[in-house]
Formats: sequence, structure tokens, C-alpha cells
Amino acid sequence: QRVFVDSIRHHANNMTSLVQNVIVIARLDSGLLTTELEPMDLARPVGEAAFPLQGLIKAKGLTLTVDIAEDLRPVLADYDQVRQIMHHLLDNARLYTSSGGITVRAIDCNDHVRVEVQDTGRGIPPDMQEQIFQRFIRGDGTSEGINSAERGIGLGLAICKGLIEAHGGAIWIEKTCGPGATMAFTLPFA
Repeated sequence: QRVFVDSIRHHANNMTSLVQNVIVIARLDSGLLTTELEPMDLARPVGEAAFPLQGLIKAKGLTLTVDIAEDLRPVLADYDQVRQIMHHLLDNARLYTSSGGITVRAIDCNDHVRVEVQDTGRGIPPDMQEQIFQRFIRGDGTSEGINSAERGIGLGLAICKGLIEAHGGAIWIEKTCGPGATMAFTLPFA
């Protein structure tokens, strides 16, 4: 019975997440999604997004490092949307990384902050880097990500792109050598 209840809970959580993602996409498309900008400490939504994923990250034997300077100036952003962006990016990094770790860092670039989520996973093939932010596009992988029992339907990065652009920012894949991927995005300072 416990196994069945755990399975039901897991599938209900996946379905809830899927429905929430579809609602966000619909609100972005219709222009009904409001972005309430306010000055805030970037570390708060990052920490709140990371907290529920820490157990899953540790269960895979991965490490999570958050490198945000205490004296980083406040950003002008929507708290809930930044938390959602970070959740998607951290969860993707977790899904596509089988060993090593995930690092979040914030870099002061004078008029904006650049946030990076770097992993030691299999990376993103060059031929997928242009389309990875489109809807229903999922990374490839033999042991994680697309073949995972936890896989989504490819809306997470499309949601991130829409939310970041609503803030006047941009998101992209850093071109790095070797394994792993680094997702980077910008937010304006308050």
C-alpha cells in the first residue's frame, strides 16, 4: 500500500507541475501574466527555489553551491517569477547531471546582474542550443533527462525565457568547453 500511495503522490505532483506550466504558458501567450517588479535580494528566491530540490540533489550524490555575494545590490524583479525561473533551471541541472554538482552564481555587470546555473552534466549538443528554449523541446540523454521517470514535456526553459524577457532580461546558454552546461540570464538592478 505504501508503494502505491507513493506512486500516486509522485504522479499527482507531476500532473500538478504540468498543469501549472501549461497555465503559465497560456498566461504568457495571452498577455495576462503580470510581472510585479520590486526591489529584492536575489538570494531569497534562489534559496527558496533550491530548498525543495536539495534532497533530490543529494540523493543523486550531487553538490549544490550558491555563490551570491551578501553585498549584491537588490534586483528589480517579480519574486515569484524569479523563484519559478530558478526552480526550472536547478531542476533541469539536476535531471541532466549524474555526477559532480550544480553551481549558482550572480555576477554584477554594472547595470544588471548575470545569474549563471552551471552543472557538470552531459551538456547540450551544439545543434540543440538554438532550439532548447522552444516549447516541447527536451534535451537528449541516455540515462537522465528525457528518459527519466521525472521528465517533463519541455516547457521549463520556454517558461524561463518568457518570464525573463518580461523582466527586460535575456537568457542563453554559455558556450563552454568540456562537459556540463551553463545557463545564464540577466535581471536589472533596482
